[in-house]
Amino acid sequence: MSDLGTSPAFQARTFDEIENAANHWLRAELVSKPAKDHDFVAQGHRSQVSATTLWHCSYQVPISLRLPDSDGIRLQIPVHGAGITHQGNRATPVTANKACLSSGNVRIDFGPDYRQLVWLAPQASLKGKLRALTGRDGTDTLSFAPELDLATNGAGIAHLVNCLAKTLEDTGSRPGAALMLAELEQALLTALLVSARHSHSHQFEEQPLKAASWQVVRAENYLEANWNKPVNIEDLAAATGTSVRSLFRTFRQSRGCTPMEFLREIRLRHAKEMLTAEDGATSSVTEVAMACGFTDPSNFSRAFSASFGMAPSTLLRRPSPMG
Repeated sequence: MSDLGTSPAFQARTFDEIENAANHWLRAELVSKPAKDHDFVAQGHRSQVSATTLWHCSYQVPISLRLPDSDGIRLQIPVHGAGITHQGNRATPVTANKACLSSGNVRIDFGPDYRQLVWLAPQASLKGKLRALTGRDGTDTLSFAPELDLATNGAGIAHLVNCLAKTLEDTGSRPGAALMLAELEQALLTALLVSARHSHSHQFEEQPLKAASWQVVRAENYLEANWNKPVNIEDLAAATGTSVRSLFRTFRQSRGCTPMEFLREIRLRHAKEMLTAEDGATSSVTEVAMACGFTDPSNFSRAFSASFGMAPSTLLRRPSPMG
């Protein structure tokens, strides 16, 4: 199982240990377990990204946990096996093709050898993202439809959760990791609001207003000045004084690309400068990709080749000076 780049938050070999760990880490109660003892190892790895938390949990035996009310949204992505999440009178299967969104008091039944990724997002982060996207203030709690189809609207969300887990596992504290993780988290918050059904989904069905030309220029200047930092759309909306949807629409109409595509080109330009720097400080293409906010070196290489007509490794293979 992926360790998310961390030591296990908990590891249990008895049901008492599971109960203690669940209570300590999740404030959860063990409400069902097999009648007979089993040999098993249950474990959970926890990573705090920034505002959100990612768990990778493995339960080798069928158990049920009751989780208390919480402030945030809980997204369960199955890795192996199947489970069922009970919220009120509704039971939502968690299977290879179905994820589950929940909040508040729930009971989760874990099947034999069940493994899952669980992403926890606070209401405050989701509300802030929604406000930036739509330009509207809202104080009521966001509620999500519990079932998320991983073959359709949930596919992109699941992909981002897996990218987040993979990045945590592969990069740890390497240079550039914080930038990648922060932007993956922001992308996940946006994807959840745009792709999953919730109490404010109707706001995305309305046509956004047009932003002013000066707001597009201000967005360009902001991105040029902050290319090497995590760029979240709340800051972009605040810097331009418009909603992100309005900005994206007008930016594409006037520049032929989105602000994020514009940012990617800025980062590619800086990557080229790093690869050709005479001081020889750059040691690998992966190092440059991470420093410039690209989570996947292969995607970075393809984007670089498309922009400059050559592979980044070509620029890195400079002849060594004779001495």
